[in-house]
Amino acid sequence: MSHHDRVTSALGSGPPTCYLWVFALVALGAGCYDRNAVVEPSEILTLEASPAVIPADGFSTSQVTATLNPRSDQSLTVAFQASRGTVSVPQTSFDSAGRAVAVLQSDTRPGVIVVTAEVKRGETIVASRSINITFDTVAAGNVVRLSVVTSVLPADGASNTEVRAELNPGVASREVTFTTTDGSFSVGEPAVQSIPRTASEDGIARAILYAPQAVGSALVTATAGGFSAAATVTFAVAPPDALALKVSPLSLPQSDAESAAIVATLSRTSGKVTVNTAVEFSAFNDDSGDAFGSFADVLRSNASEQATAEFIPGSSAPLGPATIRARVPGTTLRKEVKIVITPP
Repeated sequence: MSHHDRVTSALGSGPPTCYLWVFALVALGAGCYDRNAVVEPSEILTLEASPAVIPADGFSTSQVTATLNPRSDQSLTVAFQASRGTVSVPQTSFDSAGRAVAVLQSDTRPGVIVVTAEVKRGETIVASRSINITFDTVAAGNVVRLSVVTSVLPADGASNTEVRAELNPGVASREVTFTTTDGSFSVGEPAVQSIPRTASEDGIARAILYAPQAVGSALVTATAGGFSAAATVTFAVAPPDALALKVSPLSLPQSDAESAAIVATLSRTSGKVTVNTAVEFSAFNDDSGDAFGSFADVLRSNASEQATAEFIPGSSAPLGPATIRARVPGTTLRKEVKIVITPP
């Protein structure tokens, strides 16, 4: 008899005698009974699981059947216990065929689960038997699947895509949590990078992911029922559609100490230009076409879509009208402003 099986008797020990046969306090019939005889539990109580292996997905089930043979005591009940998972019917009675059924629902941790059935008269356990059920490793895709409508977005702070989490119909909870490593589930600041959603009747939960204003990628995750699925969204450069240029002052002396502030303002018809967009600056004399001067503190575009620099004409700058030009590499955008270089 294994350590999982137990049959107890209130008869005690002694010589064989004619008595009512009792196996684990279950009346079997009249005859001579040896109090010292060993009774096998399988002769009284059997326990079966169908199936014996189920996915560890939190909703799959196995039917556990306890059979008492023969069954003649109407007062006996059976209590089911499991080392993990959820038992649907913790305690019940046997039917007329001596069967009692419970359902074990898996949790989300793989492993071997011990299910025990204990036959009771009142609170007294008179027989018990155990069986192993395996919670098998399950792929997350069998529980929740994640998809995005558009996997590449311009990094303009406004473009967006719908993110969809489809749940297995067996998942009890309809709650889904979306998270992202970049971008936001709302427009503007501060960024919202985690948001709960409830799946609709079609089993799909939805969220809108908005692009940031910086190039990069986001790992988007949907978590439901203890399982997660992920997808990647890429944020590509959002180039400008227009360029404006401002120079102040418009008149500068020949000098290494004087300078003009330059502001190039970028814009696009939808959203904003990606931060860190480069703008190239140059200066040349209008009469000769020769370049002169230098540019200091040159900064690429910021979140306000402005690129800035300081123009220093130099002590040997040619006198007269000149032009400062700004251009965006990789585009046809350019803008010019006229200035005048005066004697020191």
